Amino acid sequence: MDREKILLFGHRGARGEAPENTIAGCRRALSAGMDGIEVDVRVCRSGEVVVAHDATLTQITGRRLPVLAYSLVELKRLDVGASFSEAYRGERIPLLEEVLDNFGDKLILDLELKGKGIHAFGLEEKVIRLVHRRGLQDRVILSSFNPLILLKAASLDPTLRLGFNLLDDFWIGLRKIWFPRLLHSYSVHPEPSLMDEGMVKFARRREAKLIPWQVNEESDIRRALELGADGVISDFPTRLKRVYNEWCAEKRLPPSL
Repeated sequence: MDREKILLFGHRGARGEAPENTIAGCRRALSAGMDGIEVDVRVCRSGEVVVAHDATLTQITGRRLPVLAYSLVELKRLDVGASFSEAYRGERIPLLEEVLDNFGDKLILDLELKGKGIHAFGLEEKVIRLVHRRGLQDRVILSSFNPLILLKAASLDPTLRLGFNLLDDFWIGLRKIWFPRLLHSYSVHPEPSLMDEGMVKFARRREAKLIPWQVNEESDIRRALELGADGVISDFPTRLKRVYNEWCAEKRLPPSL
């Protein structure tokens, strides 16, 4: 990954333009000119790593049971596209393997590892094994809100790039203390409300890339760029690319920087 380039990512593939965490969404991000995608990964009942954000399937299928209650065969029967648009009817929950095989050589992959406490059900080992099997170590960032998951990932392979996610909630102060003391991160991913000069200094002191997530409003995209973000993750990759190109033109910068 080029450390000089401002990296543009589609969030959950291209959540605002296609069904989230689907192959169609990842293709949308690629066609919009993104450098990478952020997708969420978790383990299903039969042990495979699937791409899904929520612990339950309520939002994307209307089913209230958790992903962990379904085998891969059962998950593959579910339509996760129709709730977004009829144009995407028939879209399925992908395996992480499918995302790696289709996009690993085309996009940087920010894989958010999902799990509470220490209960990730072997997710860290499974993801790292899949990444290594394809030789994609230099194309992947493993990110999480959970420091225990990142610690486990670091213990399994200390050479992998790790990103810690920050949410503007009651625990933000503790997160900013815990994460840096527990491990060295390649990148810091705050939500837009946390993007200020203090966050820039926080990342720079730790020699970490600053890559805010779910930056959707044009004003927030421009603010992130002005503050010196190393990357931006957005639900709307088409908008992100347009605003980024306009900003580069205004600053008389080549779009590659």
